[in-house]
Amino acid sequence: MPRKFILTALVVLVVGVFLVLYQGSPEQAEPEQPAAAEQNQAEQDQQIAEESSDLPDLPQQTAEMELVDSYSGDRAMWEILRLHRNDFPLDDGVVAIYQGENAEGVLWVSVSPDVEEATKLMQLMVQELPTSDVFREEDVFEAAGKTIYYVTGMGKDHYYWHDDLYVYWLQIDSQDPISELNVFLEY
Repeated sequence: MPRKFILTALVVLVVGVFLVLYQGSPEQAEPEQPAAAEQNQAEQDQQIAEESSDLPDLPQQTAEMELVDSYSGDRAMWEILRLHRNDFPLDDGVVAIYQGENAEGVLWVSVSPDVEEATKLMQLMVQELPTSDVFREEDVFEAAGKTIYYVTGMGKDHYYWHDDLYVYWLQIDSQDPISELNVFLEY
């Protein structure tokens, strides 16, 4: 084979591996856990969610989707910190997975120890996302008394906002993402 072809193929392979490893996306697989440990973790997460009054309520259904899975505690906090690639104080976290016939979504919620820490996290996101290679800033608007930041990336719509101790990130793949967003804002 010509040397140039091999070199080009090698560069494409290295770039592909880099993107997979370093462009962490919300769609990446959950942390590897054996089936039994995953069941125990799910039970522990459910117990934590039931016992904690600091976790936000989640809608069971939206305009096009229904809640099919959710978890909190260490597993959710690990995933949130992994996606941010930054260490910041968290008291808890929630990950909720929604699916419908023609729509799907994931909601990540970080629970900060206080409003000041939640505000700092939101400010960090507002500063960092415009420089992201993965997301493109689209709009900032007011809805339900909150400032909503809208970005696109990975073929999906993404909205993030701050409310008290919580910083929300909603990833939606839907024909009508605003209707889906409104359910979460009004819940």
